[in-house]
Amino acid sequence: MTCDKCKKEMTAREDAVRVSAIAWNEPMTLLFAGARHIRCSPSRAQHIVHPDFEPVVDDRPQFDKRLWDDPESRVYQERGSGYRKECERRYTDAWVQLQDECDEEEAKEKAFKRSRNYLEVMAKIKKIKEGKKKNDD
Repeated sequence: MTCDKCKKEMTAREDAVRVSAIAWNEPMTLLFAGARHIRCSPSRAQHIVHPDFEPVVDDRPQFDKRLWDDPESRVYQERGSGYRKECERRYTDAWVQLQDECDEEEAKEKAFKRSRNYLEVMAKIKKIKEGKKKNDD
């Protein structure tokens, strides 16, 4: 899949939209939003607080979570004093969950590719391709 912002290839592990869908329990988001690298979405990435994730700062005043602790800020007034911490908890937990799910999927794929059935199918495909190649010559 391709990031809709930087246009570079990405994996599910890096998808900010998936993180957001998990964080806010909104799976339908995945049907309508394009994929985006977590770091290409600083408004989301800034909330991931984990030793394995390099911190991100969103300097745009309308999104900068550092401003949310100010009782004069719109976010503070609309969402309350605990909203920043809630967002950090939700996004961090969602990011960790996504990493774990991707690790699990990768492990399943590796195990499948080592399985006897997979190796037998791949050998048959190779044999068919070699047979076609001989016929073409």
